[in-house]
Amino acid sequence: MKIDGRAPAQSRSQTSIPRKWGAAFATTAATALVGVGLTPGIAIADDHTTMAEDNQWVLDQINAEKAWSSSKGEGVTVAVLDDGFLDHPLLNESNLLEGHDLVVPGNPDGAYNPIAEHGTKVIGSTLMVAPEATILPITIFGDVSPDPSGERFELDPGEKQRIEDGIRYAVDQGADIITTSFGSHDTSMDTDELLAAYQYAIDNNVVVVSAAGNSAGEPVGAPARYPGTVAVTGTEKDGSVRSSLTTGPEVTVAAPGGEQQCVRGDNRPEFDWQENEGPFYESCSGTSISTAIVSGAMALVLGANPDLDANNAINRLINTASNGPEGKNDETGYGIIDIDKAVNSGDLDTVEENPLGYPLGEAGLSETSPANEDSEEDQKSSESTEDSAADESDASEEDSNMLLYLLIGAAALIVIVAIVVWLILKNRNKPTPPSQGGNENFYGQVPPGSPQQPGSPQGNQFPPQGT
Repeated sequence: MKIDGRAPAQSRSQTSIPRKWGAAFATTAATALVGVGLTPGIAIADDHTTMAEDNQWVLDQINAEKAWSSSKGEGVTVAVLDDGFLDHPLLNESNLLEGHDLVVPGNPDGAYNPIAEHGTKVIGSTLMVAPEATILPITIFGDVSPDPSGERFELDPGEKQRIEDGIRYAVDQGADIITTSFGSHDTSMDTDELLAAYQYAIDNNVVVVSAAGNSAGEPVGAPARYPGTVAVTGTEKDGSVRSSLTTGPEVTVAAPGGEQQCVRGDNRPEFDWQENEGPFYESCSGTSISTAIVSGAMALVLGANPDLDANNAINRLINTASNGPEGKNDETGYGIIDIDKAVNSGDLDTVEENPLGYPLGEAGLSETSPANEDSEEDQKSSESTEDSAADESDASEEDSNMLLYLLIGAAALIVIVAIVVWLILKNRNKPTPPSQGGNENFYGQVPPGSPQQPGSPQGNQFPPQGT
């Protein structure tokens, strides 16, 4: 994808609120950024070195190069939820989609953002491991100016909604992996809405990879602490956990997070990659880069095993990591990832559910999903058919009852008529007794020809009222 000649993106919100989210919570003093790396083999001059050479220890620690004979991530889409991306030669030669901007809706340049240093680095780190993966950038953060405190993002109050929307957008666009190299130790981030968004991704066969954090001694932040997500911490060259990074029982795996070379974006005055003037890279570290590396690893696993679902991709990752399935600990989780084994091991048992659990407690609790829309329509159709059949049955039963009532009524009427006829015939055949005056028959009438009692009314007349 060619990205030169872009129009500048609209300015991001400058709303100042208490900082909750950070680029993996904090960044190193070297650049106030979390590092990424470069696609292997790219040879862009920078102080007579190349990115691949400087980051060889990263590739060696995770056995990435051994896996490339099976896959380089082709056919796999990695969504990166961050602050967008900047121009860079690496990205100009990659499978980078224009993406989607949730901070500036309708941005004609997609996720391009002239201040998106962090997202650019995360994308670069992913491509270092999986150079042929497709990257879907989604801008969810706005004001990202570095801060002396080491915190990376200053976000407006819509942050939670944009994260939720970004997750759902990535799923609906067909992402296989979602990278969230940010987080918060604030427990208020454990909202039902965010948990439901992550559940939506997991229910729809998407691997979610999140940064544990860059604050040693602090608990693992959200969203990395959500069940079902792959929570990542970072290691040094010697395999030990970097002392400044977050660890805890929620950590799933570890990947290189020590000092390494990272992609440097085009927003610096001295940077002009079109004229081949650097510097193109800079030193950085932290769990943002570790998270991106694990996302790249997952792209290799899925690329080499296209029939593998997300649950079993995660299962491969944790069962082939350095600590093994029985050696999980609070520092590195299941251990440092081994991409070669995760990609090529053929003797692993399969699983039916996410081995890391689910944000809402169990599988299938998403309110809607592209995967089950058809089945929901079928269910609605079936329910409608059942309702129609029930209505027809009720109508048929009502018709049967009405017919029964009519038959009973007709029978009762016949009986009444028969009784009346019998009584009439009986009275007609009965001898009339001698008149004794004033006698009335069955209907209260004086029989014709009977002598009237003095003062009695004539025939059917009744005494006048009020006299």
